[in-house]
Amino acid sequence: MNSVPLLTTDQMASFVARGFLRFEAAVPADINAQAMRELPLLFRAWLDEFRGASRSASSEEHRGEASLPRSGTALEDAYP
Repeated sequence: MNSVPLLTTDQMASFVARGFLRFEAAVPADINAQAMRELPLLFRAWLDEFRGASRSASSEEHRGEASLPRSGTALEDAYP
């Protein structure tokens, strides 16, 4: 093979907008499982914050969101 297959401009734009890379075993299974449990709660909290929804502390605790870091928290402070 003399040349490396390259993406067209349209293919590159599509990849940037909707693409992803998959790295098998780059994240240990236990950390991945924890992320799969916690990320939906985090995304819901961000969406609620974006929409300006008021949530009571009891509803946050019930949904497990009280322990999640707030948007804008430095990574080293969010996950010690």
